[in-house]
Amino acid sequence: MAAALNDTSKDVGLSFAGFFGLSVGFHVATFLVLGMFPVDGPPREPADLIELSVVEQPAEPEPAPPPEPEVPEPEPEVVKPPPKPVERAPKPPKQPPVADKTPPAAAEETIADFTGTTLTGQGGWASAVGNGAAMDSPIGSPTGVVTGRNRSGVAGGVVGGTGVRVVAEGDLSRRVQLPPAEVLNAALERHYPKAARAQGIEGVTRIRLRVFASGKLQVLGTLSETYPGFAESCKVAMRDMIFTPGLDQNGQPVATDIPFTCRFNVQ
Repeated sequence: MAAALNDTSKDVGLSFAGFFGLSVGFHVATFLVLGMFPVDGPPREPADLIELSVVEQPAEPEPAPPPEPEVPEPEPEVVKPPPKPVERAPKPPKQPPVADKTPPAAAEETIADFTGTTLTGQGGWASAVGNGAAMDSPIGSPTGVVTGRNRSGVAGGVVGGTGVRVVAEGDLSRRVQLPPAEVLNAALERHYPKAARAQGIEGVTRIRLRVFASGKLQVLGTLSETYPGFAESCKVAMRDMIFTPGLDQNGQPVATDIPFTCRFNVQ
């Protein structure tokens, strides 16, 4: 029974395969035959043309840089005017020490005392008439020297000197007296240096004077000055002045050397 079923299946399978092959062959033959004869159909209309256009996209703009921070404008610098030049008086040169060019005073002379002595023409001598008192007084000044000519002189003078007796200020019994201030100021005003006055320059100068026993003056030299010309003007202003001389220990007018200051002020 089983063998009979198997045989039947083989027959059915062979019949189906033959039928399928026959069908495929028929369709292929039909296709070939139809391809040999053109078939005229209605003309086909051309399809609408599609125009394509390329639109360039604009480039994206670069991002703008961030704004710079605002820097405040610097305030204008205040320009200070330059200081006005100060005119300073030139420094005067150092003055050399004042040299006294006046001749020295004469030495004090020894004077022989012939009081009470009788002199004869034969060159002899006679003793003084005695009066009962001891005669022990010195003959002449103990500090003097024999000069043979001058009888006037001072202690410490020079033999043959022709100068005057000059007493230091410290040895005076009364110092030199100056003229009134208005007289001195008027003299200095008259002789104010023109160049210094034009520039408004004031100054001070010191000179050395010799005040004689008569009150007249002699300029010995310049001690200092703050501006050129003041010392010379001071000397000229003092030429015609009369001072009251100093007195020695005996109350006699004597010559004295003194420093003197002149002040020049613009009025």
